[in-house]
Amino acid sequence: MKSVRRIPLSIPVLSAAEREHVLAALESGWVSSAGPDIKRFEEEIAALAGTRFAVATSSGTAAIHLALRIAGVAPGDAVVVPSLTFIGTVNPIGFCGAAPLLADVLPSDGTIDVAALERYLRDRVTRRDGVSRTPEGLRLRAVVPVHLYGAPARIEMLRSLCDEFGLALVEDAAEALGSRWGDRPLGSFGLAGCLSFNGNKIVTTGGGGMVVTDGPDVARRARYLSTQARDDPREYRHEEIGYNYRLTNLQAALGIGQLVGFAARLARKREIAARYRAGLAGAPLRFLEPEHPAAVTNHWLVAIVLDDATGRERLLADLDEAGIESRSFFVPVHRQRPYATAARIAEIRVADALYGAGLNLPSSPDLTDDDIEFVCAKVREALRRP
Repeated sequence: MKSVRRIPLSIPVLSAAEREHVLAALESGWVSSAGPDIKRFEEEIAALAGTRFAVATSSGTAAIHLALRIAGVAPGDAVVVPSLTFIGTVNPIGFCGAAPLLADVLPSDGTIDVAALERYLRDRVTRRDGVSRTPEGLRLRAVVPVHLYGAPARIEMLRSLCDEFGLALVEDAAEALGSRWGDRPLGSFGLAGCLSFNGNKIVTTGGGGMVVTDGPDVARRARYLSTQARDDPREYRHEEIGYNYRLTNLQAALGIGQLVGFAARLARKREIAARYRAGLAGAPLRFLEPEHPAAVTNHWLVAIVLDDATGRERLLADLDEAGIESRSFFVPVHRQRPYATAARIAEIRVADALYGAGLNLPSSPDLTDDDIEFVCAKVREALRRP
């Protein structure tokens, strides 16, 4: 019999600040895709992301699509992306008519294996007249690293490779607000960074995203494309195809309220991760965390990898029976039907192994210490079963 007590995986923490800002937006009448809260939210996110500009969007997927369009990704192009990611990272490549080039990931933190990518670029990519081409003849246009569950990819090495081979660097930082490489926030290293404010993120607007960038032309074009590529402030004239990718003022107001408690939630996320490490010390598992000393994660979702992959499904079931919500890692992209035949820079093994043995534990910022202790006890109990 299932427990009536439920500990969710990751839910938003809402307070009086959010209510105050949303009610003010309602009373102002600015409820749609224009209004003062959008500009304010963009400015505050840009400050957090360490960039000069931020452009609000309807989702993190929309942000990635815009960034790839601005990078010039088009039919006949290829874009490097890790296979262990949410499919929303990869679909925008197809929106552009391009093809994903799938990469394996590191066993330590699940981020893209940059050393393997470098071998591929040096050994198999041809470069002529400033254009890099894959063995299949596709123009290699961009790399989209994913800061998985908040863990930073090896972003400085990636940036150097992209500069050398003429590739755009578009960061999928959807899960990484508050994470850093050294003293620099993630999302600030490439042409653009892409954030998500989905309901389970550390800052939520219910749904939404953001393109962050230091490039004024990138920001200007992102704003243009996200508003149906409208060319005239009075007439509905459009010289090219754009998108309805705008965030609403109501959502932005919620986001402004969320930012009031952001620092406290970020600190609590790190406390939660530390308590899990202490509570599960010695258990037959490891934590999926960055090893590089410059990588600072926000611990958006606590991720564990079992020593024995055969026990993952039973652990998921036992936790559910105990009223604890957990989830498996993302199904690798090369195992998804739309991308089963996608090209790969090398054989993908680590992503499969992590998916088969990994799961995320409850990580909501309002978890109590007793909640964490309860989860740890149930994990240990499940893993002790013969």
